Amino acid sequence: MRTSIPVTHPPRVDRGVVATLIRPQDRLVVGVLAGPGSRLADGVRAGLAGSPDLSAEVRPLVRSVTVEAPYRGAAVDAARMLEDGVRVIVADLPTRVLRRLGPLCRQYGAALVAVSTGSLEVPDPLDGVVHVSEQRWDAAFELGDWSARHLEARLFQVIAAPEAEFDVVDALARGHRGAGGEVAGSATTHDGAAGPAGDTGAEAAALAALVAGAGTVAVHATDRAGDVVRAVRRTCGDVAILLVGPDEDAVRELSRRFGAVYSATTASAATTATDAGRLVAQAAALLAERGGSWADLTTMLAGATLEGQAGPVVLDPLTHSTRALVVVRRTSTGRPTVVARRASI
Repeated sequence: MRTSIPVTHPPRVDRGVVATLIRPQDRLVVGVLAGPGSRLADGVRAGLAGSPDLSAEVRPLVRSVTVEAPYRGAAVDAARMLEDGVRVIVADLPTRVLRRLGPLCRQYGAALVAVSTGSLEVPDPLDGVVHVSEQRWDAAFELGDWSARHLEARLFQVIAAPEAEFDVVDALARGHRGAGGEVAGSATTHDGAAGPAGDTGAEAAALAALVAGAGTVAVHATDRAGDVVRAVRRTCGDVAILLVGPDEDAVRELSRRFGAVYSATTASAATTATDAGRLVAQAAALLAERGGSWADLTTMLAGATLEGQAGPVVLDPLTHSTRALVVVRRTSTGRPTVVARRASI
């Protein structure tokens, strides 16, 4: 499915030299490759429309293509976009697909911007690819570190197998140990091996946390988080609960049902698609001012600070990934309170 929707801008003040160098006839055409149901294109449009870096005279065009797993057609769709004049592609596809798209974009003098969860410990950067990331690994590490310093230092982890991100599980444990805490053990739920039909393993996991003497329990789950947290509260009483996986709305609802919980995200976790659009706009403005090629995007933006929708985001010059502050929250009866802001590692 292909759509081409012009991005409209509210009137804004002329930006001087940058505005005069970005000419309307040099239309900024952005390609988006995303899986079914993705809102990536909407976010990119919003980021372009809200960017302070583009003149009101410049009307970016976003061309969106839906690519279904196993993404065999992604390279063909990207090539068609590039042949049609797209000079930057934004994608939320797996790393194995990005490895194919990166060299293709460079052949056309184009850039590739990858939007991701950041759930893996940072791998070697992909050549020429800029990553706009939720930094889930970093957020979990910082939550583990903070919890060891400010909550009960004996930690037990409960992992809903179908939903957990296992690098993130490891990140929280490493952060906790690194700050002097102890990881007393872990248990897996919802893996089909717990026992009779209907037994998710949540009660057994909560009992294991109690036997381990844990004062803090980390729950790694999304849709199944309620089942696990209910069991932990019923069995372990008022232990501190860390939530890893649920979005902020789900965290608020769980706190209404089961009492205070702790969670962490980067400041920009909910705005990665919009920030990707703003990054593209900033790059376009720099190219208009200084000259150069979209293929040099990682070099051009290395170390640059982007005014993201939720606050400043820096592009790490080594990993080519965005970095934002990690925000640790305590949420009680649906009301979140920020208890720490930390620079991600």
